[in-house]
Amino acid sequence: MVVVKTDDYEAFTKTLIQRLEADDRVLGLVAAGSMAASDYRPDAWSDHDFWVITQAGAQAHFRTHYDWLPDHKQVVLTFPETTHGLKVVYRSGHLVEYAVFDVDELAVARVNRYRILLDRADLETRLAALQQRTRDEKQTQAPDDAYLFGQFVTNLLVGASRYARGERLSGHTFVKQHALGHLLRLLIRHQAGTQPEQIDNLDPTRRFEQVFPALGPELNACLLLDVPQAAQTLLALAERELRTAPAYPEDAVQAVRQVIERALKAGRDAEIQQALAHDRTIDITTIGRKSGKACRIEIWYHYINGRIFLTGRPGKRDWYANLRANPAFTVHLKESLQADVTARARLITGPGQRRVILGVILNKLGRDRDELGAWMKGSPLVEVTFPQD
Repeated sequence: MVVVKTDDYEAFTKTLIQRLEADDRVLGLVAAGSMAASDYRPDAWSDHDFWVITQAGAQAHFRTHYDWLPDHKQVVLTFPETTHGLKVVYRSGHLVEYAVFDVDELAVARVNRYRILLDRADLETRLAALQQRTRDEKQTQAPDDAYLFGQFVTNLLVGASRYARGERLSGHTFVKQHALGHLLRLLIRHQAGTQPEQIDNLDPTRRFEQVFPALGPELNACLLLDVPQAAQTLLALAERELRTAPAYPEDAVQAVRQVIERALKAGRDAEIQQALAHDRTIDITTIGRKSGKACRIEIWYHYINGRIFLTGRPGKRDWYANLRANPAFTVHLKESLQADVTARARLITGPGQRRVILGVILNKLGRDRDELGAWMKGSPLVEVTFPQD
């Protein structure tokens, strides 16, 4: 939303009151959210959120005509969001959210914070009762811990699995929206906040950072991670903060952690394969056949149909001799991706395989085909394999 100066915000509110006060069909105006200035005041990022209470039969006019709004000629978008509510966007980017009710229709509304700006129908009594009903419903209808924990861990499981499958958007939604929402409710229920009066019983994400100044930034940083890392971090945070809760599902957490770890590995494997498909050089660390010490060198590799090969001009190579003695080694990616990967060498010694593979490599290098004989005779040739855990 647009940044609104405090004076402009208050001027909009004042004009709104004056216009509605001049219309006999209007019985009341109720500010909600930050516009209510209860517990917290509107700031530069606040929208206008209010209800208009009208005589029976007048609601449709205020839902379909907008000339009663301040600066109505600057409105660039209006649309109904609910049966009673609408959203309005001004050319400046300022957002207005409002609903229109007659007195009897107020029974379908829910409210936590409000301030009456215009009252011709004894609204205070009705709204106080409505506010209390909203609180009571949130307490009596709130899901228990078993439900919240269950939804939290299963949404992490589904999100991580779908992300690993390639359903990235669905993975983000399940982990960073669904699972997070249930976790926030659990944290609000079980942790002591510094400003509990600012908790929003209709939306747990609202002003969470003000109530939990340490947890808020930690959760926000988590949302910037890829889905498997975010799922892992949320699970660890829940374990740290909520493990003592009676309904904490220890066994389920362990099961879901295993799925997330598999998703992490699958994602890492995919990144490594993508890097190998595009890069040209790597470092390898072999174990010296005589010294037993680690020996690291830079080397070109050749990516052929998803397989990785090491070779070179005809001649002796220490790295090749080392791999003949000990085929276990480490591949160090260092171009598009930084990673150290455990690998194992498979020596290609059969003439048929050597001829085909070296022929492809020489062609990729633009070398003369007449060189194949020399390479067949004197060049090392190793396939790099990556053992599965």
